[in-house]
Amino acid sequence: VEYPWVFARLADGPGRLLDAGSTLNQELFLGHPRVAEKRVTIVTLAPEPWCFWSRGVSYDFEDLRELPYRDATFDEAVCISTLEHVGMDNSMYGAATTGGADFAAAARELVRVVRPGGRLLITVPFGRDDDHGFQRIFDSRRLERLVASLAPAHVVTSFYRYTAVGWDASDEAACRDLVCFNVHERGYPGRVRYDPDLAAAARAVACLEVTKPD
Repeated sequence: VEYPWVFARLADGPGRLLDAGSTLNQELFLGHPRVAEKRVTIVTLAPEPWCFWSRGVSYDFEDLRELPYRDATFDEAVCISTLEHVGMDNSMYGAATTGGADFAAAARELVRVVRPGGRLLITVPFGRDDDHGFQRIFDSRRLERLVASLAPAHVVTSFYRYTAVGWDASDEAACRDLVCFNVHERGYPGRVRYDPDLAAAARAVACLEVTKPD
């Protein structure tokens, strides 16, 4: 549900786009009409086995808490299901644990590198507080801290809840007690023992549309 949410909010036409976390690094997403005309920079901790330099995509391997870009470098930035991994055990993604799980520092850096009037689109797993080692689940308290770290930008938060028949728009109250399904504790990478609702991961997500003041 995060991808259609993001694509519906990206601006049409050219511009400089930062993908913080490398979640757009696939042919399908880079070819989307809202992405294809943009100058895309992907920043993540470690190289991946596939890349799209032939499309003009730039790659940097950096910590989101210390981005190597000048202020106001990008027109837009997206950070899809990434902040929950900041400072956690990233060994399964080919990167060392970076310590100091300060997602707020990463959020402030993302706001810094977006131009005034530009937008930052963030999604995080939401529900009951949990620490899976490789990621944290954002509860209401942690989400409040994330929103506060984005000030003075204007933030609009939307919630989506997973059900056995798909994703539905929801609200914070209906999502705050939902539990994330941790596939890495249920047989992955062998035969996964799914719950009856067949949840693949988070049962709720919080989506933040952040507009930087002019």
